[in-house]
Amino acid sequence: MARKSFNETVTRIRQLDASEDQVAFEMGDEVLEQAPMGASHAHNDTEATLRRLAEESGVDYSVLDERRKVSAAIPQGVRTPSVSWSVYRQIALYAPEAERPRLIELVATKAPTQIDANGIERPTRQLNKAPRWTKDAIRTHFGKKPYNDPPGSAGLLGRALREATPEAVAEALEVPEVRRAVYDGLHRHEEKSAERKEHFIATDPIARRIDQSEAMIELERWVDALRRHLDRQIEILNHTILPRLGKAPDRDPAAMRHFLAEALTDLDHATAPIRTFVERGDSDINVFLADVLGGKRG
Repeated sequence: MARKSFNETVTRIRQLDASEDQVAFEMGDEVLEQAPMGASHAHNDTEATLRRLAEESGVDYSVLDERRKVSAAIPQGVRTPSVSWSVYRQIALYAPEAERPRLIELVATKAPTQIDANGIERPTRQLNKAPRWTKDAIRTHFGKKPYNDPPGSAGLLGRALREATPEAVAEALEVPEVRRAVYDGLHRHEEKSAERKEHFIATDPIARRIDQSEAMIELERWVDALRRHLDRQIEILNHTILPRLGKAPDRDPAAMRHFLAEALTDLDHATAPIRTFVERGDSDINVFLADVLGGKRG
């Protein structure tokens, strides 16, 4: 087929630019015919030709140049009609050149998948749509992060929950799959945060001292709260309960004394670790807090 004249190409670019169809490849092919790729742009007038095309067609230079490059990297013989130009654009402009044949073959022959943050390959999902290759999905296959969080991901759900109304959040959490995904995401976040903090404290002596100081403050608050609670309970005991008991309960005094003795033993057992720490001063405070206060902090 004879090569189009420059003016014919300009006319066709204008037509394609005004069209609402998916014409990016056709526009790129038209530009590539007038300005073919070459090893030395300085000697093939490519830049000058592109600028003339841009000026006379009214389409931005960068758009013409980008579409030309995609058409050159993805020739007509390897394009799959069901795969969008935006997917091929990612392959042509952002994937390593050595990876392009594999990626072109992948989108042409395999069902669409996306590799998540944990390196696990999962089928893509589009709400109310048939699965298809997207630019986010293909980016994960050559080591790039997706532009958007995939549907159903913890990141997308977290952003949606932050932006949603309380009523919408409550309604969404009624769906078991949504609730499970939210809880799984929160659990992973807590685990990673705990691991980072543990590693930081273990490798930094200053951080260990800070953590010990924070733990001592928490211990003081816990003891103060316990003391205030006991003060209130002692006041109730002295002014409300003991005066009504008299010398001893009329019914089964032995059983009552046994019950109270067990309660006092339990109270002494609860405070024994603090007494041991005060007297010895050689307990590891992190282990101490995990054993004694872990259940208190929920």
